[in-house]
Amino acid sequence: MKLAIATDNGCVSAHFGQCRDWTLYSVKGTEIEKKEPLRTQNMHEGDLPAILISHGVTHVICGGIGHGASSRIEAAGIMVVPGASGMVDEIADLFVSGRMSPGPVGCTGGDSHDEDGCQCSNPPGRVQHGHEGCCCSGNGSQGRHGCM
Repeated sequence: MKLAIATDNGCVSAHFGQCRDWTLYSVKGTEIEKKEPLRTQNMHEGDLPAILISHGVTHVICGGIGHGASSRIEAAGIMVVPGASGMVDEIADLFVSGRMSPGPVGCTGGDSHDEDGCQCSNPPGRVQHGHEGCCCSGNGSQGRHGCM
C-alpha cells in the first residue's frame, strides 16, 4: 500500500485543489517503511491521478476535496480518504493502524472560505467543522486553515 497525504507545512492540507506538496508513505502490513516528499508545483489538478499512479499510490488522504476531484482520483483506482486534519505523520500512523475513518467529501456548511482563511463561527480551539476539512483555531475571520 502507498499513501499520498496532501501536505501543507507538515499538516494535512485543508484544500485538495490548492495542494502542491504531498507526503508519500510506503506501507507494508502495519509498518511505514519509507516516507518521501512529492512536489506537484507546476502541474494541473487534472494531471494528478496519473502522477499518483506513476508513484504507485493506492490511497489519498486529504482535508477537503470536491466531488469532481474525488471522482477523478477514484476513477483512477485510488481510494480517497477525506476529512483528515493534523500532522501528516500522525495521520499516516492512524490510517495504517486502522484507527482513522474518512470524513465528509466537499463543503457542507454555510460558512465561507476566502484568501484570508476560514470565516467560520466556531468557538476557539481546534475544531473540525465539516467545511472542506478545515480545522479552525480561532473565531470568525481570525480562523486559519491547517494544523494548529
